[in-house]
Amino acid sequence: MIGIALGAVQLLPMAELGGLSSRHGGLSWEFATHWRYWPPNLLALAVPYPFGDVSDGTYRGRDIFWESHGYLGLCTVPFALVALWSDRRRAVWVLGALALLGLLFALGPATPVYRVAFAVLPGIKSFRIPQRFLFVACGALAALAGLGLTRAERWWSARASAGTSRITALHLAAAVVALTALDLGLTQPRQNPLSDAGAWLAPPAALRSLASEPVGRLYSMESSAVHQRAFRLAHGWSDLAPYRVARELIQPNANLFWSLPSPDGYAGLITREMEITWGAMSPTHDGIARGNYRAERDQLVPQGGFVRFLAMNHVTHVLAPSPVQSQRLEPMPSGSWARLYRVRDPLPLAYFVGRAVAAPTDRAAAEWIFSEAFSPRREVLLHAAPSASLPPAPEPGGPTLVEARVARPSNSEFIATIDAPSAGWLVLAESWYPGWTATVDGREASIVRANINQKAVAIPAGTHRVAFVFRPRSLARGAMVSGLALACLVASAAFAWRRRSLSDRA
Repeated sequence: MIGIALGAVQLLPMAELGGLSSRHGGLSWEFATHWRYWPPNLLALAVPYPFGDVSDGTYRGRDIFWESHGYLGLCTVPFALVALWSDRRRAVWVLGALALLGLLFALGPATPVYRVAFAVLPGIKSFRIPQRFLFVACGALAALAGLGLTRAERWWSARASAGTSRITALHLAAAVVALTALDLGLTQPRQNPLSDAGAWLAPPAALRSLASEPVGRLYSMESSAVHQRAFRLAHGWSDLAPYRVARELIQPNANLFWSLPSPDGYAGLITREMEITWGAMSPTHDGIARGNYRAERDQLVPQGGFVRFLAMNHVTHVLAPSPVQSQRLEPMPSGSWARLYRVRDPLPLAYFVGRAVAAPTDRAAAEWIFSEAFSPRREVLLHAAPSASLPPAPEPGGPTLVEARVARPSNSEFIATIDAPSAGWLVLAESWYPGWTATVDGREASIVRANINQKAVAIPAGTHRVAFVFRPRSLARGAMVSGLALACLVASAAFAWRRRSLSDRA
C-alpha cells in the first residue's frame, strides 16, 4: 500500500487520462485481442529465434515479434523446472503459479483462461495485446531459475568429495550465470540497433527551408506507410540507411528533436478527442484527418475540407512522400525527396469568432467541419455548452476572425490578448483537457470543448487578457497522497532507528 501511495502522483493523473480515453468502459474483445500471441512462440522462451529474427527480416511468425519475444537464455527454463521439481517451498509454488498464469494470459484467445478473465476481472478490458503478460511469466521464470540453480549447487556440494566440493559447485554455478549473460549478450543487442548520433540527429533538409518561415505546426502525411516501407527495405533493421532516408519526412515524435510543433504524435494512451481527430495506434480508427485523403499510386488526393481542417488546427506546413493535389497547398523546395507545402491562409493559434454552433455529438461535429457550409473564420462548434452561455449569433456579414496576440511563458500556460469587435468566443487551437483553467481579465471563466479537440472561452466585446493555465487536480491530489506516504515512510524509519538506538544503549 505504501508503494501505491508513493506512486499516486503518477497513478492518479494516469487514471484520469484513462478515463478520458477510448478505453474507458472497456475495449471490445476483438480490439483487445487483435494482436495475438502465436502459440508456437512458447519455444522462443528457451531457444533463440526458432522462427527467425525480425531484426534481419527472417521472422516467419504470425504475430508481432517485439510483443511476443521473451527469450530468457538456454539455461533459464531448465533451471526453473529444477526448482519446480525439487523445491516444495511456498515461494516456489507462488512463482510457478505466476509463470503459468502469465503464460495463459499471454496466449489470449488461444485458451479460455483469458476470455474468462476478460469477462470477470475488473480492469482487464482496459488493456490490449495480451502477450504483454509475458513480463509476468518471464519475471517468475527468471526468479525460479535462480532458486533452481541454488538448489542444484547445493545438491552438487552434498554429493561431491570433501575439500574441493564447495569450490567446484560454486564454479559450476558461476559458469551457468556467465553462460547465460554471454548468451543474452550475443543474441539480444541486435533488437536495439545503434546509429551514429551525429547522423541521426542532423536536421532534415526541410528544416532549412522552414528556417525562414513562420511555422505554426507541421503535419507529416503517410508517415506510417513510409516507416513500413523503410522496414521492408531494411529487412527489419539490419540496415539503418532506409530509416535515415525516411527521417526526411519528419514523422510524428521525430519533430521533438528540433522543437518543431506537430498536431499529432505517436502515443499509447490519448484522449478520445485526440483519437477522433488524428487517429491512434488502432487497427480500426485512422482519425478524421487520415480518413479525408486517399493515397493513389503516385499522388495524395485530399477530400472535402481536409486542408481547411489542417488550417484550423494551426498547421502551416505539410510534408508528404508524394505530390498532394490541392490548390490550398503551395509547393516549397524541401531539399530532399520529401514534398514540402505551405498551407494557404492557416488559422492562428488563438483567435476570436462571433458565432457559436452547438454540436450534439462528435460525429455530427466532424461532418459539419468537413462540410462546405462550415466557416471556421466565422463560427466555432461547441460541445456540451449550456445554451444560456452562448452570445447571440451575429447577423450575416457580422464580425469574422480576429487574431489574438499569444504569449507562452511556459508549456503549461498561454496568455492571449484579444480585441473583440463584439461578444463572442476566443478559440485556442490546443488540445482540450479538463486540467486547464481560464481567466478573462483575472476573473475565472469556463472552458468549453470546441471543434472536437480545441478550447473556447466566452468573452464580451472589447480588449481582454485571457490566460489558460494547466493545473490538473489529479496531479495535486496525487502529489498530496505521495507526500503523505513519503512522510509516513520517513517517520517510520526514524522511529525504528530511534527505537533501535535506545535498545542498543540499554
